[in-house]
Order: sequence, then structure tokens, then C-alpha cells
Amino acid sequence: MPLLRHVQERRGHLVGEEVALVRPYLLAHEHRMHREQSQRERRLQRERRTAAALASMGIDYDIAIAI
Repeated sequence: MPLLRHVQERRGHLVGEEVALVRPYLLAHEHRMHREQSQRERRLQRERRTAAALASMGIDYDIAIAI
């Protein structure tokens, strides 16, 4: 009995570039990069708030030196 046409089409070899699979290590890398970016943004925001609070007391605070 011959194979159905849709089964014959799937029977060929898979080419990695044509398959829409996401590799777990790629997701882990993207997640880590996003987390590091978020941590950097939070740290900069904290430094800006510190600089603003100290400026209200007349104290100069250089964020570039603090980071």
C-alpha cells in the first residue's frame, strides 16, 4: 500500500534552518541577557535617585564614579 501524499512529504530529511524549533540554550541566553539588562536599569535608576536625594542636600554625586 503506498503512503499518503502528506506522509510522503513529511518523510524527507529535516533541514535545521527550516524547522521552527527554539533551542533551550538560546532561550536561556536571551533570558539571562534580559535579566542582566533589567538589573542594569534598576541599578542606574537607584543611582539617579541617590544623586537626586544628595543634590537636595547640596552634595554632588557622580553616577559614573559610583557605577
